[in-house]
Amino acid sequence: MSDLNSIVFGLIAGILALAFFILILGVLRSLIRVCPSDHILVVTGGTETEVDGRKYGFRIQKGGWTVVIPFIQPAQTIDLSILPINVRIEGVNSANGINVGADATACVCVDDLNETLLYSAVQQLLGKSRKQIQEQIQQTMIGNFRAALNKTTPLQAIGMEESAEDVAGAGATSTEAERLAAAAVDGEGERAIFRKVLLEDCQSDLSAFGMQVVSVSLQRIWDTSNYIANLANKTLSRKRQEVEIEEARLRARAER
Repeated sequence: MSDLNSIVFGLIAGILALAFFILILGVLRSLIRVCPSDHILVVTGGTETEVDGRKYGFRIQKGGWTVVIPFIQPAQTIDLSILPINVRIEGVNSANGINVGADATACVCVDDLNETLLYSAVQQLLGKSRKQIQEQIQQTMIGNFRAALNKTTPLQAIGMEESAEDVAGAGATSTEAERLAAAAVDGEGERAIFRKVLLEDCQSDLSAFGMQVVSVSLQRIWDTSNYIANLANKTLSRKRQEVEIEEARLRARAER
């Protein structure tokens, strides 16, 4: 009988120990939140952080783990990985009056190196899904691409070399032709001009979201007046003529 009591007592003790272990494990899981390296953990409720003299009603944990109080301090994560943005722009008047459209892409991410911008990003993006964030940034980027295309010529945007003669023949003003000639003298590439204008506009506007632009790329550009095609054909014709002249010179030299 005593052996049976010992077995029952041992079984009950084992069950209680297991239940206690599970309870402790559950409490620890509810108190401790682990943050992946490519995310930040935002803890709200009952906490306050001051950054550059401005107070925020949350604190941020970058990587590692932190302790939160269940039901009092809700915790959410924000993804720090690259966010691709696809943009289509139509009906834009370029710098030389040509009506163009374009398909473009941009890659943006949260600027987690600048603490002020990071807290600004959290304030703007907290509680929004990845799709909502993409749509919000996309609307801003559409305005940026339209403004950049409006300040440059189509060939500048795609990186083709554009002479003053070509620009004037396509309907641009003499001022525009002179500016392009000066850029060529300074050694500034056509595509570099467009990227510089675009990046400046994007960085300025997206800093309000606490975001930074990683890259921008123009995938395709078109116009309604065959401006790009005509200049491309003229360029190819000129190059072909130069090749024919060089071949004739080499043949004459060989004959001699």
